[in-house]
Amino acid sequence: TLMRELKRRLEAVQRREDRVAKIEKELQINWSELSGLTNEIAKARIDLSNQLTNAVDLIKRTEEDAYKTQAQ
Repeated sequence: TLMRELKRRLEAVQRREDRVAKIEKELQINWSELSGLTNEIAKARIDLSNQLTNAVDLIKRTEEDAYKTQAQ
């Protein structure tokens, strides 16, 4: 009966190790996806910042041109 108990415990440990390995794999996949999303968000923020800068510059140029036209 001692051998049966040891075998039962070994099987339980192996099942736990299998579950841990599966969870570790899922976490690694999720981490990779999160990393990818983080990079996409960073790129989107940079693009948005550039677009806002361009819009501000365009507004300034348009206003300057309007003032120059009015001054003439």
